[in-house]
Amino acid sequence: MRGTLPFDMLELHKRYGDIVRIAPDELAFSHPDAWKDIMGHKKGEQELSKAAWFYQPIEELPRHIVNEEREEHGRLRRQMAHGFSEKSMRSQEPLIRSYVDLLIQRLREGSRDGNSVIISDWYNYTTFDIIGDLAFGEPFGCLEGSNYDAWIKSIFRSGQFGTILQTLSFYPSIKKALLSLVPKSMRDAQEQHKRLTKAKMLRRMERTEERDDLIEGLLKKKDELVSKAMPVPFYKY
Repeated sequence: MRGTLPFDMLELHKRYGDIVRIAPDELAFSHPDAWKDIMGHKKGEQELSKAAWFYQPIEELPRHIVNEEREEHGRLRRQMAHGFSEKSMRSQEPLIRSYVDLLIQRLREGSRDGNSVIISDWYNYTTFDIIGDLAFGEPFGCLEGSNYDAWIKSIFRSGQFGTILQTLSFYPSIKKALLSLVPKSMRDAQEQHKRLTKAKMLRRMERTEERDDLIEGLLKKKDELVSKAMPVPFYKY
């Protein structure tokens, strides 16, 4: 929860070597071969499942491409591959360049009188605007307004809350009790985040022109993907 886990792990590896048992049911690896052996795809062999405490700290929430099971993850990944192809990435270059140019312009304006700028904020403004355009078809206006969009602020808040949930996953009974005590303000903030996300996505879905962005492939197959991921309940037949 202090945010020092990577540094603490490094010290453990320096002291004990490439493989360190950090919990009764958890090993930490620092050898380069571990990446392929643990995270790699092996044809015809069973893959190691992702740790639920890290990838899905709240079990009730719907799954997504990061924590989906292998079959559904593969289906989503195949549809998103279009946006990461060489052709698509080349067509995305002018759009990305326009935001980089705006970043340089804003940095020049902000430092013109010798003023210092918080460069990490400006990198975030740029990357969020780029991803917003490539995923939702519109930027968040961070570079234009020189500030964080309310949607992005909610992401940062949820990230902090997620870290706490991941930590509490090691103590299931405590986590369950604390989740029942989540204040209404936090639940309202989560609902607002969902509403903003849905509104952005609906606007993107209303666009009729083809875009070489990150989700065009998903939208083309949305009916097929939804039907496979969410079977019709028996009472619908």
